[in-house]
Amino acid sequence: MADNYTKGRIYELDLGTLRPDPAQARKYIDPASLAELTASIGKYGVLQPILFRQDEAGAPIFIVAGERRVEAGRAAGLTTIPGILVTGNHREIALVENLLRENLTPVEEAEALDAIMTEQGYNQSQLSEMIGKSQPIISQTLSINKLPADLRDQVRSNPNVPKTFLMDCAKLKTEQAMRTKLTKFLDKLNNPAIRPIRVSQAVALMNRVDSLQGELANLAWQDWTDGEKQDLSDRLRNLQQGADALLQALGPASQLA
Repeated sequence: MADNYTKGRIYELDLGTLRPDPAQARKYIDPASLAELTASIGKYGVLQPILFRQDEAGAPIFIVAGERRVEAGRAAGLTTIPGILVTGNHREIALVENLLRENLTPVEEAEALDAIMTEQGYNQSQLSEMIGKSQPIISQTLSINKLPADLRDQVRSNPNVPKTFLMDCAKLKTEQAMRTKLTKFLDKLNNPAIRPIRVSQAVALMNRVDSLQGELANLAWQDWTDGEKQDLSDRLRNLQQGADALLQALGPASQLA
């Protein structure tokens, strides 16, 4: 028998009834990150409700966003978890939630963006508006899908392969060149005798800027207090001044279209 749920309300859901969404973009959960979340939930409980949906018959319950919280809750010995019913385009909701909060691997992100564009008939500009990332970033991320499927499978669950590296691989003209570049990288990454490959400071900063841009674009500030709005405004102005000063210092290269 189907349960009746109301959109927007928080419910205590039986963990035994929850199922992964077949359309979920996330296929890999980092064990170390999951262990940390399990310890946190064991100590503090689940602080952020998951998002869930039902099928046309009203059951079963599918996880739209929060699969890590569900797995960690089970590992921590919980029997229930707070959840909010969502309706509408659950694929979009799950994608935005994962991009802003749960860090899909680069391959998962690229494939999820492509799936949304195909299903909804979006162009890159529309997709950019939906998730709050610039169109050039969308284009660069989608380029990862140019890699052969078996190469994407090799790195799909590896969070240590930088997104920028995969985009560079995808720019190569031949499949053999892509394979050679990726194989050499993975050999170095998997060889403990070789110094670990580190993401450069520039790339790390750009990734944080991308994440912040998406978070700001989807910020639900309408219910904030006047004081909170003012504090955020002050910080954004300071950030804008710092960005303007940096753009000027970077010179002509920063002004290229």
